[in-house]
Amino acid sequence: MNLSRTARPMLAIAALVFGLILASCAPAAPAPAPQPTQAPAATQAPAATQAPAATQAPEPTTAPPPSAGAFKLADSIAAKMAKGEKPVIRVSYHDVSNEFAPQIKAGVDKAAQELNVDAVMVGPTGADADKQIAELESLMASGVDGLAVSSVSTDALAPIIDKALQAGIPVVTFNTDNPRSQRLAFVG
Repeated sequence: MNLSRTARPMLAIAALVFGLILASCAPAAPAPAPQPTQAPAATQAPAATQAPAATQAPEPTTAPPPSAGAFKLADSIAAKMAKGEKPVIRVSYHDVSNEFAPQIKAGVDKAAQELNVDAVMVGPTGADADKQIAELESLMASGVDGLAVSSVSTDALAPIIDKALQAGIPVVTFNTDNPRSQRLAFVG
């Protein structure tokens, strides 16, 4: 399907709103079953056949990122949605001085009106990953309820997208995907 530059942000915002509604109604996910830290003694290989400690793979130092099915909406956002309050969504475009920015802004404005959400297009002037990351950090601190992101750089923005998701803020990507992140969906 070939979506116009105006339709993409509208669809991204609609996906966020739909996700907010579903996530605020969903029951809490059950805790995962604890995993054994070592195999039972009967199945362990004899010490003589095990690789020396120096050649074994090191234990991971951080937990792997959550899978898409593991996303949990922040309690504050869920409470806001349950009360029927207007969600605050920011659409971060990688370069607001880009020739397509006016069409994208028109789509965001139209979606905000039609879906009754507080949606605003934001983003740096010029394709600057550091500025986009700083803006996303600021938006997260201000208490946004959802983000739609057109990444200037997959490598640079994947960690901030994952950070937002870990904080319970739903994130979809549009226009430019960020497959290295755990984003919930891509519209393009």
